[in-house]
Amino acid sequence: MPMKEVSIIGAGLSGLSLCLFLAKHNITSKIYELRPANTTSEGAVMLSPNALRTLDILGLYARIKSKGYHFRDLSFNNNDHETLDTYEMGNADKFGYDALRVYRQVLLDELKAMIAEAGNDKIEILYEKKFSHIVSSTTTANDNNNNITFALTDGSTHTTPLLLGADGIHSTLRAHLAPTAAQPTFSSFLAITFPLSSSHLILPPTPTPYPLPVSISHPLGGAFVLAPQNPTATDLLAGTQIRTHDRPRSEWDAFLRNKDLLYKTHLRGPHNDKYNSWNALIKSALDACPLEKLSLWPFYTVPKIPRWFSEEDGGRVVILGDAAHAIPPAAGQGVCQAFEDVHSLALALAAANEGVVEWTEGLGWWQEYRQGRVERTQGLTDEMNRRRMPGWSGMGAERMDSSWLFGVDVEGDVKRYIDGQKGR
Repeated sequence: MPMKEVSIIGAGLSGLSLCLFLAKHNITSKIYELRPANTTSEGAVMLSPNALRTLDILGLYARIKSKGYHFRDLSFNNNDHETLDTYEMGNADKFGYDALRVYRQVLLDELKAMIAEAGNDKIEILYEKKFSHIVSSTTTANDNNNNITFALTDGSTHTTPLLLGADGIHSTLRAHLAPTAAQPTFSSFLAITFPLSSSHLILPPTPTPYPLPVSISHPLGGAFVLAPQNPTATDLLAGTQIRTHDRPRSEWDAFLRNKDLLYKTHLRGPHNDKYNSWNALIKSALDACPLEKLSLWPFYTVPKIPRWFSEEDGGRVVILGDAAHAIPPAAGQGVCQAFEDVHSLALALAAANEGVVEWTEGLGWWQEYRQGRVERTQGLTDEMNRRRMPGWSGMGAERMDSSWLFGVDVEGDVKRYIDGQKGR
């Protein structure tokens, strides 16, 4: 029996884009979101050509492309503003798209607008509904009639042919698939960031215009990043990255509550030798830091888990995005890889509904396909982290070529798999 109705846990970027892709294939979705409908999200995301190609097919790119900052390269500079290296993050001439940095809330608002335009008969979002656990899997003589019954924390139960987990790095649904390896692991990296107006910056006379985004290495170790967040580059994200140990959530919260100590210890203390030797640009950024908006971002990852889908019930539970493979944000690929997940999974489900491929075989191919790209992307992320830590000077750096990453053709890759199945 085709799976024409699905339930999705999580109404973030993955869940919202997934239901829209499924609607293109006449699959209806009911989304369960733990947060209230009026919740907003701060900060921006970096979208490279691999993600923008997917969002263009969805119809989202046309709605957001004028609302973010377009660029091609991330520059790695030293404290004297000399370029140590550059990393190409987009290139419309080569890949069809420049990179785009855009506020996360812009994406969420446009996705929700598209869902409203699609109509409640195709997509329904239920807010303040928190997933609790799987109750049972109902199996009939025909495996295609399997159903999953799951519970919410309000005590209600719901039944669905297919349950999709897009509930992020702290996914509750992941524990159903990997009960002994479900906890996120701290990467040892912590970002300390704050929003900043470009009007506060003291830019050097050359080069003009100053390259943004930029990662500036410090002679005493580490780097400071400036990244635009709006079309005119007047809004910036500023920050640095340090190594530290893991802490329980309560300690992270306590660490952040004492913003004055955090600022003086890691950014601009009266006896901070690092601050005193920064160039005028970074000093101007640190001097203008709004303490009330100082933020911490501990980088967590999800350990590799054997399966992103259940086997015992014919693949009726699937996780994707950060729930399956959270990637630290150093290379800007976390949300980009999630969009690749969404796009390819929707195509695989549509093919199964059409009887072209068997669903569990398609899931097996999908996870292998996605796992390979995620693992290769993790290597790129590790290199980016290395370049932002003490000891990196650009000496001997090999130019990073991400053609394999940005030139991906998700629809073509899925079609080649499907065509191969037809020939069997």
